[in-house]
Amino acid sequence: MGKVIILITTFIACVCLTYVALMADFGDYCLHLVDVYSCKKWNVTKLMMLIFIGLFYGFVSGFIVKKIIIKIASAFKSSSSN
Repeated sequence: MGKVIILITTFIACVCLTYVALMADFGDYCLHLVDVYSCKKWNVTKLMMLIFIGLFYGFVSGFIVKKIIIKIASAFKSSSSN
């Protein structure tokens, strides 16, 4: 059960950071799938790069969040057993 929660948290962090990365650079431009095709070629490349960077940072932050959650959970377990 704990692993499922950690996976969901990692996924949410990943999606949020990808969205933030896209919004910071593009605004509403090139965000919708229809607009991607009407963008210039370098914008599509930049969009793909941003998605990759967003996913990478999402997984890194998700990993950090996972470590924090495990520490908090183990602290709760040790305090509840006393």
